[in-house]
Amino acid sequence: SVSYEMLRTATERLPVVIAPDWLAHRVQPIAIRDALHYLVGAAGLAPDVNRAFDIGGADALAYRDLISVYAEVAGLRPRPILTVPILLPRTTALWAGRLAPVPTSLASSLLESLMLDMVCREHDLDAMVGAPAGGVATFREAVQAAIADRD
Repeated sequence: SVSYEMLRTATERLPVVIAPDWLAHRVQPIAIRDALHYLVGAAGLAPDVNRAFDIGGADALAYRDLISVYAEVAGLRPRPILTVPILLPRTTALWAGRLAPVPTSLASSLLESLMLDMVCREHDLDAMVGAPAGGVATFREAVQAAIADRD
């Protein structure tokens, strides 16, 4: 995903991460195989099911922890993370756009989500389509799979 590519690129290219204090907010990243499981399952729901569902991985982690876990799994040295109290989303997006191969407008939208916790409020879809075989992957497992696929 674009979010993963931004995380990967920033962690691999920056020896020190200088970021907004939003890195304390939590996110519940989902492995691509698990997201696809839910999307395919949702396509088979009855036509009268008309609502949004939350999907997420096994862990809810602070963004700063995503950087640390990625660096560890990728075999990189730990990345010091310095947070600053004020760093505007547009400024951050411009830097992210220079680091990662994504348009600044998309980076800006994704970075604005850093200002909020992005965790599941419900898991209703599991009851309707079932959980992925073996359960949803942890963030560590998802990164290991992504790196293995890249190699």
